[in-house]
Amino acid sequence: LPDGLFSGTSDNIVVDIGDNKFTGELPTSFANMSNLVSLIGAKNSFVDSATIEDVCDNTTLLVMDCDACECCEVCCDEDHDGVCDFQLDAHTLLGYD
Repeated sequence: LPDGLFSGTSDNIVVDIGDNKFTGELPTSFANMSNLVSLIGAKNSFVDSATIEDVCDNTTLLVMDCDACECCEVCCDEDHDGVCDFQLDAHTLLGYD
């Protein structure tokens, strides 16, 4: 993903990049986006810890693969495994369908 993606907008941003076979890291610009409302990035091949902690702090809904997200603690610890073991359809969740 290119760095600077969505950096020119002031509107609330919902990003669904899940299940796209992306690799590498999330763009660093995501960490500076106070208007990033939702980031769905699970089912990709991002590097370990690809999700910057500021993204976790600034995002209301964050769905990432556990190995790519150190700050996704609730869904990635053994105590909550059943809570987060589901298929998320972001379009339905956000009311687009």
